[in-house]
Amino acid sequence: WGEYRNAVHHDLASFLNSLHLLRLTRPTISPPAVAELARAFLDGYFGSEACDLSVILFLRGVGLADVGVEIWRRHSSAVARAWIGRVLAGAFEEIAYLPERTRR
Repeated sequence: WGEYRNAVHHDLASFLNSLHLLRLTRPTISPPAVAELARAFLDGYFGSEACDLSVILFLRGVGLADVGVEIWRRHSSAVARAWIGRVLAGAFEEIAYLPERTRR
């Protein structure tokens, strides 16, 4: 059971993170638009089925932290680091509020 279920959770978390990380190269995509896309994706994936997002949220947080550290190491510019920090802060804020918007 866990072999397949966890793989799906990991894929969902990775996809949701990739939506948010688009803002690193496409700053015109607004944070509310990214949050709405994430919510719509989860609603479309789970449909009317009750879902526990705790695993997905955990995997998103770990994945974002990992990506953030890697990008931070590669960019020493204060401007680049400020932008990275802003995008990642928005992603973590979305993670914090996503459960409220998607609970059934």
